Parts: sequence; C-alpha cells; structure tokens
Amino acid sequence: MKNIYLAFMAAILCIANVHGQKVISNGFPGVGVVNGTNYIRTGTIGTMNNSFVAASSTMGFASNVWDSTLYFIDMANETITDSIKHYVQDMEVRGDTLYAISGAYLLRIRISTKAIIDSVMVSTHPYRLELCPGADEAWLSDSTQVYIVSNLTGSMTVSSFKAGVDQYDNSPIRFTKGGSIAYKAATITHRVYKIDAANKTITDSVDIPGGNNSGVAVSSDSSKMYVSNTNDFKIYVIKTSDMTLMDSINSPREPFEMYTHPTRAEMWCVNHFDDSVTVYKESDNSELAAIDLPPSPHIIAFVYGNTGVNDVAGKIDGVLYPNPGTKQLHVSLPVGGVYSIGLYDNAGKMIQSLHTKQPVTTLQVADLPAGMYHINITNDKGAQQHLQWVKYE
Repeated sequence: MKNIYLAFMAAILCIANVHGQKVISNGFPGVGVVNGTNYIRTGTIGTMNNSFVAASSTMGFASNVWDSTLYFIDMANETITDSIKHYVQDMEVRGDTLYAISGAYLLRIRISTKAIIDSVMVSTHPYRLELCPGADEAWLSDSTQVYIVSNLTGSMTVSSFKAGVDQYDNSPIRFTKGGSIAYKAATITHRVYKIDAANKTITDSVDIPGGNNSGVAVSSDSSKMYVSNTNDFKIYVIKTSDMTLMDSINSPREPFEMYTHPTRAEMWCVNHFDDSVTVYKESDNSELAAIDLPPSPHIIAFVYGNTGVNDVAGKIDGVLYPNPGTKQLHVSLPVGGVYSIGLYDNAGKMIQSLHTKQPVTTLQVADLPAGMYHINITNDKGAQQHLQWVKYE
C-alpha cells in the first residue's frame, strides 16, 4: 500500500511539473514557453519573429510587426491555430477581448471570432499598454503623456495627462493589484512617477540613480517597487509609502522589463541581451531561478489557466438566478473581487460584456430569444468560471 501511495504522489508531482502554470515570451524567432512552477523552459512555438506577446486563460497571442501578423496559440497543445493580417504592437487581454495598439490606434479584437470589433485613435505613437485593474480603462504610455482610453466595453473615449519631460519617457506603466495607484518609469529622465489612478494626478516621484530605466514592477503586497537600470546592471528597490530608495539588486545580466507574478510573491525580470528571465523572491530579493528564452526577449505573459499545485488563482463560485429565467438574469459573486462577465449565445457569439465589483449584477435579457446561453466570469486574480443559463419565453 505504501508503494502504491508513493507512486500516486510521484504521478501527481509529475503532472504538476508538466502542467504547471505556463509563461510565454516573445523571441526572434519563436514564442518561448516556460513552466512557471518548476522554472524550466519547455519549448518554443513557431519560427516567426515576435515583438509582443499576451495571454488569456487558454490562449496565447504573438505579434510579428514586420509582416503585420497576429498569431493565435492554443496553450494546451502549444500550437498556432490561426492568424490575422494586422499590425499589432503591445496588447493585453480582458475576458473575450484583446486590446492592442496598432499605430496611433487602440483596437478591440474579439478573441472567439478573431475579428477586429472597432478602434479609437489615441495619439501619434502610443508605445506601451496596461489595463487598469478594477476600472474599465486602458492606460497607454507615449513619450511625455499617459493616455487613458475609458469605457473599453462601450464607446471608447480618450483623455490624457503629462508624466514625463522627454520624447523617450515612454516606459511601461504598472498598477497596484487593486488598481488605485499607477507607477510610470521615465526612461531618459531617470524618474518614476506615482499616480493616483482615480484622479489621474501625479502624487509623488523618485529619481533613480544611473542611466536607462527600462522597467518597473510593483510587489504583490504593493509595499515596494522594482526599477531596472540596464546600464548599471542593477534593480533598485523603492519603498512605495514614501518613494525612497530602500535597497538594490546587483544583476549579472542586463535587466529590462519586469513583471509581478499573478499569484506568487515573485518578480520576473527579462534580460533582453542575455536571452533569459530571472525570477526573484520578493521577501528578500534573492534569485530563485534564471531561465533561458528565445533570442532578444523583452515581453512575457502569464497564462492564467494552466496552474500547478502552487499556482492557485482562486475560485469564483458565482451563482445565476433565476435559472431558467425570462426578463432579468442576476449574477451573484463573492465580495471583494473585480470581475469580467461575458454572456454568449449557444453559437459562441457575445451578447453582453461588462466589468463589475458589485456582489450582485443584473443583466437585462428580456429581448433575447429562448434557448441555452453561456456566462464566462473572470476575476482580477485570473480565476475563471463557466456557467450555463436557460432563457424561456
């Protein structure tokens, strides 16, 4: 019996290692795939040159700006399933929508149909894109300006405010988990701005020693911020409460873009010239792993749906009522989360989509024909739930 138990546990650990949370990177060529549970590079998808990547719970997305192609990747099988011819730069996923920069525009691309829904002109050349947690907004970095695209699920509108003084102060924006505070690194002027996300106002800033500040990440508890300095091979650690320098990490590799792991207290730093990503433990800034990637990486994306034993993104436990129903559909959700809700017909066409923090959200469904419908729910921690609902006359 003991041998059977040990064999069973070994099988579980093997499955966890094989099917741990996946992380993808851009590359020249290919999309790198990393097992985020055991920090091992597991393969490369495709042979195309990719400048940007993004991921949903089951899909990966890679853009080749040279031949204006956006690739769709089935992450379960790690295969390219489709592509569309369109120039796409930085991109992020929310629900069934891929938000992507294309030249001067922000695009909305429906993932299920692989079709561009619409677009809005943002600025002359927006560079980086970040979706604001808990708000129906996309923030785009463009030299001295931050552009806000509001009402992402409706008629998109654009506003802006200044956060930089040089045309190359267009580094990525990162939010605290709840989305109340944003941080923007200004590459040329060596400064990081702290921004009140609700009021769109700069509340503080800090000057970073040395040269080229390429990336910024916020710790999982929002108590500190990491800022990379490629010239000095350093990562500076900033105390967010008063924006003071509290520590620094000497990196053997040139640090560029940085990301906070969605479910663990880890910071992942991409080393563009060293074809790798380094994982740091937030509690003491120690190095956990260094993982090789395809040549010239600078973007990574976490695939939320592929989780191992240590990567639980949480459970949603949403409830629909009445089910069956006629005029209104109520969606009851756990308190304290930020949720994306999508209502689809039985053919997979999206009928409604919205974002909410409310414990009970009501959908007006009186005009829908009788039949079976599907509700997909995603929260801000990456957990998903699929429910079925029946409409009757």
